[in-house]
Amino acid sequence: MSSGPELTVVVVDDEQLARDELCFMLEEMGGVSILARAGNGEEALALVERLEPQVVFLDVQMPRLNGLQATRRIRAAMALRRRPADRTRPRRKRASAHRATVDPRSR
Repeated sequence: MSSGPELTVVVVDDEQLARDELCFMLEEMGGVSILARAGNGEEALALVERLEPQVVFLDVQMPRLNGLQATRRIRAAMALRRRPADRTRPRRKRASAHRATVDPRSR
């Protein structure tokens, strides 16, 4: 059992057995507080918006809204909710092909 603050999570999987197994493993590990469980991506979006967990475990293949689509929507919602102070924090620069390519004619 962990003595520090608990990590808050939401578990999302369309298969009840998989959801139950993951929750069991997380509870056994300790230091984790399972805020809610969901059976699809749409339910996950509503729960994440309401509960604001630190971590969301998402199955990739689910009906209605799969895990990848749900992740994109959750990230977009989080970006909109971000506090103004967070927006002033410098963002990591991503490497991209157009920045890395040097045109030999420009020398």
